[in-house]
Amino acid sequence: GMALEYNLFKEVMLQIDAVGGFDKEMGLLLTRNKISVAYAEDALIYDEKVSNPEVFKKQRRRWLSAQFNLLKKYGGTGFTELFKHGNFDYFNEIYQTAILPRILMLGLMPFMLLISVFIPGIGPGWQMWLAATACCYAGILIAVPGAFFNKKLLGAVLRIPLIFFTMLLLLFKLKGANKKFIHTPHIQ
Repeated sequence: GMALEYNLFKEVMLQIDAVGGFDKEMGLLLTRNKISVAYAEDALIYDEKVSNPEVFKKQRRRWLSAQFNLLKKYGGTGFTELFKHGNFDYFNEIYQTAILPRILMLGLMPFMLLISVFIPGIGPGWQMWLAATACCYAGILIAVPGAFFNKKLLGAVLRIPLIFFTMLLLLFKLKGANKKFIHTPHIQ
């Protein structure tokens, strides 16, 4: 969630042309203008998580499309802002936009490990991919609060391969996703 002064919100929204991912573009515009973004630890955000697989696909397709479009639009300005204007926050926003979604990383890291084992000589060795995969998985596990380690989490973990392949396939269906708003229905 985001909270900001209303006049600033209006001013920034007038500069945004993203159909999906307007919040990401807002973050980029704010940090490019050196408007600090802070984390409010005690803020409560009520956000419905989609459970319908078709709605999930539409939502993630919109998010992926927005991520790649914003990277294409703003990516080249990250280093300029960092080295010319010392704008580390904006550079960090660009960097975050360049990172693949975690679910794709969870699947691609072990895939790259397997490739490096069976086809040595292409890219970094298997040891690097093993270390990177272990760090990726450990980082995600560390971020999960202990209270969430239960049967529900196990069920979610078992669905990761299906979600990974769904997201991977969506990468090939991004065309047009940023031209019109793909509505995500909410429970009434």
